[in-house]
Amino acid sequence: MAKLTPTGLETITYGQQGWNAVVSANMQRLNGWLGFLWPLLTSESHASGDVPVWNASTSQWEASDALETLKAEVESLKARVAALESSTGA
Repeated sequence: MAKLTPTGLETITYGQQGWNAVVSANMQRLNGWLGFLWPLLTSESHASGDVPVWNASTSQWEASDALETLKAEVESLKARVAALESSTGA
């Protein structure tokens, strides 16, 4: 038997004594991870265009408007560059 990193899942030969307990523990571990990731796959966890981020204080996935903020900053910079180009006659 060996523990796999970084998952912590255990390996065991089928039929070896205790294999059922090891497989059950591995399935419980996988089920916990899937339960943690499920909200990322549902439409309830984020709005269109939002990036889901983990909020440690509430222990929930929440939508982040990071992409929208970045888009707004890029548009602002484009406008400033255009203004500079027009003022220099470029």
